[in-house]
Amino acid sequence: MLRVAGVRQTLAELKAAQLKLELTATQRYKNFIEVVFLDLVSHTPQFSGNLAANWKVVVGGSSTASYMHVFKSIKMKGEKDDSREEAREAGDEEAIDIAISLAEDQISRIRYNSIVSIVNPTFYSEEVDAGRGPAPKNPIRTENKYYGSYVPKHGVAMAAYVEMKYENLRYKKLAYEGKYFDNLSKAKW
Repeated sequence: MLRVAGVRQTLAELKAAQLKLELTATQRYKNFIEVVFLDLVSHTPQFSGNLAANWKVVVGGSSTASYMHVFKSIKMKGEKDDSREEAREAGDEEAIDIAISLAEDQISRIRYNSIVSIVNPTFYSEEVDAGRGPAPKNPIRTENKYYGSYVPKHGVAMAAYVEMKYENLRYKKLAYEGKYFDNLSKAKW
């Protein structure tokens, strides 16, 4: 029987190349999710910190995530209650660190073909994303607002902001490389 040599070797080489591409694609996908998540959490308005701390990365088809009450009640302006904490603002690290530490396990599970969602189960997250406070008498404070490219007019840099920003090929490419670029400034109005 006549046999053509090299076919099995070529198949093995193709499988090795495919594995290398999958690993590269997986790492770029993880980088992208990490950068978008950091951008989102870092710019989320904070009062108690619970909204920012409750961002979740969900790997797989299910987008279920449960709310976690992380921080104590916050002092209202002028209140003298030492059992309550001072109000936080967007960019305060404690809430960001909590969200990132909780997301690390999920991000490590991402593969090149994973379905990934970034969700916030906080009951008032949609109102804040729309530029309204969690209650009519609790508007979003100025120190939680931004201006810059891709930020909606109401100044809240959450879901709509990252969706628009990472549609831009320049930011998408930086994110694939694991590079974070903050293009925002705090609002002064």
